[in-house]
Amino acid sequence: MDTQQPLTQRRAVPDDGDRTLSIDRTALGLVLVALVVYAPAIVWGLPYATSELRMLPWGSDELAPIGPLAQVWHVLFHGGAMLDPRYPLLPYLIQTVFMAPYLAWLKVTGGLTSFSTEFPYGLTDPVGQLAALTVVARLSSLFMAAVVPAVAYLTVRRLTDRRTALLAGVFVLLLYPLFYYSRTTNVDVGGLMWLALGLWALSGVVRDGLTRRNAVALGVFAALSTATKDQNYAIFVAIGLSAVALHVASSRATGRMRTAWVAPVIGLVTAIGVYVVATGLVFRPEAFVRHVRFIIEHPSQGGGSGQSYYSTPATLAGYASLVGAYVRHIVDSMGLPMAVAGAAGLGVAAVRRPRLLIFAIPVIALFLGVVAPVRFVRIRFVMPAAYVMAMFAAIAISAAAGWHFTRQPPEGTSPWRRRTAAACLVLIAGWAAVRDADLTFQMLRDSRYALGDWIALNLSPGDRIGFYGAVLKLPHVPDHILLESGPYAGGATMPGRDEQPEIIIIVPQQSFEIVHEWNLPAERFRELDSGEWNYDRLFIHRGPALFERRPLNWVNPPVRVYVRRDVMSRLTTRTVD
Repeated sequence: MDTQQPLTQRRAVPDDGDRTLSIDRTALGLVLVALVVYAPAIVWGLPYATSELRMLPWGSDELAPIGPLAQVWHVLFHGGAMLDPRYPLLPYLIQTVFMAPYLAWLKVTGGLTSFSTEFPYGLTDPVGQLAALTVVARLSSLFMAAVVPAVAYLTVRRLTDRRTALLAGVFVLLLYPLFYYSRTTNVDVGGLMWLALGLWALSGVVRDGLTRRNAVALGVFAALSTATKDQNYAIFVAIGLSAVALHVASSRATGRMRTAWVAPVIGLVTAIGVYVVATGLVFRPEAFVRHVRFIIEHPSQGGGSGQSYYSTPATLAGYASLVGAYVRHIVDSMGLPMAVAGAAGLGVAAVRRPRLLIFAIPVIALFLGVVAPVRFVRIRFVMPAAYVMAMFAAIAISAAAGWHFTRQPPEGTSPWRRRTAAACLVLIAGWAAVRDADLTFQMLRDSRYALGDWIALNLSPGDRIGFYGAVLKLPHVPDHILLESGPYAGGATMPGRDEQPEIIIIVPQQSFEIVHEWNLPAERFRELDSGEWNYDRLFIHRGPALFERRPLNWVNPPVRVYVRRDVMSRLTTRTVD
């Protein structure tokens, strides 16, 4: 390839005519398949809203059911209601749009008597209605997640061929975190969808140059992605600068430097304009300022857990461990076979199509602009990196099959080579599908469902359950069972026997809690587990799973039940099914 040839004169393949985000049958098929495979566990961990303390689902950092409504009301209308400063306005607004028809239906049918800022918010059946409202809000994630594989297909199709593009769409569809975050109201899927669309716009820049149209598209999606998930700023700053560098080089080669500034300025102005609206800055500046202050001043969370922002030492060894954790999360997101293929795809692109390496920028920018500064990483942080690496995995299989990014394989392609590529494809897709199916099954058979049934069968009205950590993680229990967390929070020693609850349950729900909650000190847990607290451990239960290692270990956690000795004799059953 002549690397000095003007960008606007080069094509990876003949033009498909897809200068707009056209949806063909293959892309539509990917959307439909994604909806089918992502939908089954959308009911996982719904809230059991018997009180204000129990109106959140099991998923960590989920926005629904009430959070989006309160945030939108605060920013757009009131200014004095509850404000959640964690994220910009856009994700709250999208979920509110999904919830609005259901709320209107409740209002018409009498299920919502009045709007109130106090629990139960005017709802006549808060347990059922807040659960349904959570599902409705989760539909926004489901539909946005289903769009992501189709956008990956359209992006790669612009630059290579349809078969490589289809592989990219399938590999992205099979990414492990999508099988969780498509079923929750976290902001991560929305941020990924807008980022994927931004990379689709970047593919237009790589193919056609930084035209005004491409600059506007890149600016719009960069703004929407960052207004959903702040960390995406690092990615779009990096690829924006790279796109401008390509544009300047092309303009210099074609003698158009005098007007080279127009498209970048149009893209930047577009991005700023969309951002100030999508974040709510134009509606209520003080809310946006509070959000920015929250990001800048956000203290280390976890109360000494050692698993929080800035928890990795700012040393050479610390940063090395951070790189290892970052890579491990990418591998967990893709599965080892796909991750290996992704690394191979980077090498193939470097040799055959160097300009495609611009799509690897998110992997580096995400680490340098987000992970390294906060010295902390979770699997959801790396979803953009896994997304682009899945596309490079498709390139690797395409090269192995001898397609060479053209519409037809070259003459004389070895049958053995094609069979090897087919075997690699089956291994990559098959391994990912097994892991995804296992996660789905674990969500449907989460250990807390069986634990809730056991509690309902064995405890009597007025019995108490002691627990550590957040109440939102608990199984669904009948209203007549009392929940007690106060005396046990922060690792306090057990109170006198007359104050002891009938059972104590241990539910390690956070990502770094393997055996027990972080706020239960190891020595206190040893005392409880060894019987020094007048309790005996009745059972440890975890729902069925194919793999011991769980990248998303807050799904289907191993629960431990400890029963006060004088209560043991009246238990109906001593284990769960």
